[in-house]
Amino acid sequence: MNALLDVRQPLAQPAPGRTLSSPPTPIRVARPPRFTLVPIPEEDERYLQMDTPTMEFPRTSPKRPWDRLAFASQQEKIALWADEDYHPGDPLPEQMRLPSAAIGQIVVHAIEILLGHRPPSHLRNWLSPQVFESLVRRAGLAIRIKGRAPKGKTPRALRTQLCHPSERAIEAAVVVHDGHGVRAAALRAEFIRKRWRIVALEIA
Repeated sequence: MNALLDVRQPLAQPAPGRTLSSPPTPIRVARPPRFTLVPIPEEDERYLQMDTPTMEFPRTSPKRPWDRLAFASQQEKIALWADEDYHPGDPLPEQMRLPSAAIGQIVVHAIEILLGHRPPSHLRNWLSPQVFESLVRRAGLAIRIKGRAPKGKTPRALRTQLCHPSERAIEAAVVVHDGHGVRAAALRAEFIRKRWRIVALEIA
């Protein structure tokens, strides 16, 4: 087996008794061009004197721990009504009225989901798709960071205040006890395709 070439020796050697007609020409390597992808703007006194806000990432500390129950989500697009002659201002059937107790129970179930004590599927039929997906992601993040919350007092709704912007829409403010302290929550429900859906939910 042939031995490996010595990289320190030239690749081509002249035959014995013969010399090269001219010395080898060294290969010149061009320097890479000097350029910037984004041109640097010239200094402007008006820009330098402008007060630009600084972006800060959220931080947690023993004094300000991460709150697993803080949640906010709303449906971005306006819901499409099922029928052409259907309008949000149409009278709502009396049997389809949404009582305040049901709204308070929805907030309690959302808190139990964020604590890891209830599966998110229990609110699938009550939440709009975007709000439901946000709740599932938030609950999963809380479980990955802190695990399931230890069992304590059962969350319960203390007070519910309703407002009716239209016949088929409800906005509610709920005071709820999460098992450790009192919180405030707000939601908006719309009667869409013959059923109520939560299109916005916020837990402070």
